[in-house]
Amino acid sequence: EDIADLVTALRSTNETLKQQDLRITALEESIRSKRSISRSPRQTRPRSKTPPRRPDTHNRCPALERLQQPTKKRDLTAPREDKVSPSKKGKATERPEQRRRSPQ
Repeated sequence: EDIADLVTALRSTNETLKQQDLRITALEESIRSKRSISRSPRQTRPRSKTPPRRPDTHNRCPALERLQQPTKKRDLTAPREDKVSPSKKGKATERPEQRRRSPQ
């Protein structure tokens, strides 16, 4: 009796596996057919080495004639004479007259 139940269970499992195999095969086939339909002629055509031109480029100057915008550097304000940076501890007592210039 146990063997008969085992055989019945195996047959049921085998049938389920066959049905799943049919479903998987059908899914794979539909994916393949969708891929072949979705391939547009644009993708199969050999592409040119240069990218497509933008429609607004005909108005622009050639790269060499284009005006370069000057890069503006931030205006640096000179430090106030009465203020001393907290990181320059030893230089607070030094006066500009005492500084020696290196010989050139």
